[in-house]
Amino acid sequence: MLSAIRNPLSEIVTCGPHFCCMRITEDVRKYAAERGLTGAEAIESGMQEKRKEFLETGAEIYAKS
Repeated sequence: MLSAIRNPLSEIVTCGPHFCCMRITEDVRKYAAERGLTGAEAIESGMQEKRKEFLETGAEIYAKS
């Protein structure tokens, strides 16, 4: 009977090759270890790298109408 009860979030939360919280955590830990950083430092460093990459491409957050 319990197997018939569905978790309402199971249809919302997806996991795949491009988004998986366990994979993201693993990638952050690997990035931190390679650079000798703590987890928080690795996240900040990675965000700054992506910010620089974003600005260099001339990308915009909102498309002009």
